[in-house]
Amino acid sequence: MPVFFPGIRTQDLSLTLTATNGYGPIEFNTSNGGRNAGDGNTLTLNENIYTRGLGVHAGSEIHITGSGFTLPACSVFQARVGVDDEVNSNGSVVFQVYADGQRLYDSGVMTGTSAGQQVYVPIGGKHDLRFVVTNAGDGSSYDHADWINPTISCPPQYGQAGTVDRSYQGGGATSVGGVAAALDPDNTVLLLQQNGTSNTLVRVQENGQQSQVQLQLAARAVVVQPDHKILVGGQLNHTFAITRYNPDLTVDATYGKGGSVITNLAITQDGYTYDAGINALVLQPDGRLIAVGSAPGLYYPSPSQPSITWVDGGNYALARYTSSGQLDPSFGTGGVVNSGFSLPQDPATRFTEHARAVALQPDGKVVIGGVRYHDSEVDSTVVRFTSTGSLDTAFLKDQNHQGIIRAAYSEFSDVAVQPDGHIVAVGATGRFTTTALLARLNPDGSQDRQLLYSYSSSCRAYCQDAFTHVLAQPDGRLVMTANYQAPAPGLPDFKPLLMRFTPSLNFDKTFGADGSGVVEGDATNEGDPGKYTSVLQQKDGKLMVVGTASITRYFP
Repeated sequence: MPVFFPGIRTQDLSLTLTATNGYGPIEFNTSNGGRNAGDGNTLTLNENIYTRGLGVHAGSEIHITGSGFTLPACSVFQARVGVDDEVNSNGSVVFQVYADGQRLYDSGVMTGTSAGQQVYVPIGGKHDLRFVVTNAGDGSSYDHADWINPTISCPPQYGQAGTVDRSYQGGGATSVGGVAAALDPDNTVLLLQQNGTSNTLVRVQENGQQSQVQLQLAARAVVVQPDHKILVGGQLNHTFAITRYNPDLTVDATYGKGGSVITNLAITQDGYTYDAGINALVLQPDGRLIAVGSAPGLYYPSPSQPSITWVDGGNYALARYTSSGQLDPSFGTGGVVNSGFSLPQDPATRFTEHARAVALQPDGKVVIGGVRYHDSEVDSTVVRFTSTGSLDTAFLKDQNHQGIIRAAYSEFSDVAVQPDGHIVAVGATGRFTTTALLARLNPDGSQDRQLLYSYSSSCRAYCQDAFTHVLAQPDGRLVMTANYQAPAPGLPDFKPLLMRFTPSLNFDKTFGADGSGVVEGDATNEGDPGKYTSVLQQKDGKLMVVGTASITRYFP
């Protein structure tokens, strides 16, 4: 069977597939093009380039049938759809998905000027699927339609979800951890370790072998390219710094200048340098890299401080780099966005803004989670930028385009985008006693739901609960890491926590041995995990939970 729906393998499923197309053959990983096979162009929707998908022409139908959808259980179909840019503003189509004769998705009429749509269709237990593109009833001229990254998720069968996979590292866990991590396609984990002023990149292979290299920059974020090269971002000489490493941890001298990129966003005034730095990285599908963090911002006067000055990390800052390490001139101003859009609203009010996390939407828009300090207030914030680096003015028009969660002393530490387009931000709220905070926003930025979590119901003061990382699974469920700490006698002193929520934000009762949806880090069985910092997902679905002192693998 052709592999154009990743996740389906012929050894797993007994399937029959048929397909028809309105003009020429269906094209794999290119647009429909013309009458002949292989004459399509690069898949492009809304000026975003994609490497995987199907190029079709209305009327088109792909029909998959067979008993295999229930064994193993195939749970979700996902894709991004739209009219390919090769027809400019022309064309008019409707995308539809049917399961067992029932229409589960209808895009409505889409033209060459329409924004792409994300398709998310649960198909658990279904046997017959049809993926249809119609001509919208007005003829089929220029009806070049794209199914981008069409995926049917068929997770393999494992042990109890949320229990430790004891086959990993000879017992389920390593004795090495980090403050940030990324997962290589071959299941190697890349860790960032901090020990005072010393920063180390550690490579932990699935067979247990480890290697490491000392870093020159103060590292805060790491991502891995599909070619296994490693990008590390942070701060060097007071400003944005990125270094790329080969898989063997040698510096990749072909990147930037001698392997590194320095983007100077720092400000020096009266002999003092105001800092900038990277806090998070995300790779685009086309290989470009987005770095987010903070840059110096203006500090407006108050009665006690009459002159305008600068402040460390006062503004959200973003930069986009090409795959060779050059600033991308199509993003922001010369590749850089230095925000500070809160400040002009009230020059007598003082704001500082810090971007803590970043997520990429399928349409290329950039979602940032972080915190805004406003005099004595501390607000958790979500901000969205377009794929060209402009502030997304369609996002929360009535709130200065910021998703501000007005919870006392709140801050977001991570952000993710669910398959249905919802934005999820996690962190904590409170000052001396903190509660873990989750906020879900609708695709337009309006608030959908908010969730607060405390580990100990008996703690009355000074307990600290915080979500640290969120992973949006392809089926819409959310996996999160959290940490709990209580200094009061008679209470659990410290607990790292792993938990999973359903798409409706209820605890997933299938996760964990006790059916609670919450799994406690077990010092006896897994060694001291330290504080949980992140959770990563392998291609086979298994979960890699990273703490400051360990990596533990769990069944999904």
